[in-house]
Amino acid sequence: MRETISVYTEPYTKFVIKNLVKIKGRSESDVANFILKSWISDHLDELKEYGITVKKAREVGALRL
Repeated sequence: MRETISVYTEPYTKFVIKNLVKIKGRSESDVANFILKSWISDHLDELKEYGITVKKAREVGALRL
C-alpha cells in the first residue's frame, strides 16, 4: 500500500532530488521516498525514544507484513 504526501522544500533540496533521479529512483517521488526510508532506517533508535516503533505501526495498521 502506498500513501501520498506533499513536501515543500528549498531550491537546493529540489536540485539534489532532481539530480538523483535515475541514480536512486525513477522519479523525484521515488528519490524522496528513498531518502525518507534511509533516514528512518538510520534513526531507528531516535524514533524509538519518541515512541515511534514498528510495533506501534503494526498496532495502528500503518504496517502490514
